[in-house]
Amino acid sequence: MTINDTVDPQIILWENIGLSSYSQFKNKAYVINAVFWTVFFSYCGQYYWQFIAKTLKQFKKSECGAEELFTNDEVWLDFVEPNMYQLG
Repeated sequence: MTINDTVDPQIILWENIGLSSYSQFKNKAYVINAVFWTVFFSYCGQYYWQFIAKTLKQFKKSECGAEELFTNDEVWLDFVEPNMYQLG
C-alpha cells in the first residue's frame, strides 16, 4: 500500500477553484456592498418608524374596541394636512 502526501484542506479551496485575486476582490466587494445597503436601509426603516411613533403621540386614543379602519400611513398623512383638510 502506497501513502501519498496530501495538501492542507484550508488552502485547497482557493488553489483549486481557479479564482484570480481580482475575482476574489470583486466577490468580496459585492458582499460588502450588499451588507452595507441592507444595514443602511434597515436603519432607515427603524428611523422612519421611530419618527412616526414620536409624532403620533399627539393623537387621542379611541375608546372603540373595533379593528383599525385606517393604516398608520393614512393617519399620518391626515395629521400633516392643514386643519381645514383634516378628516378627523
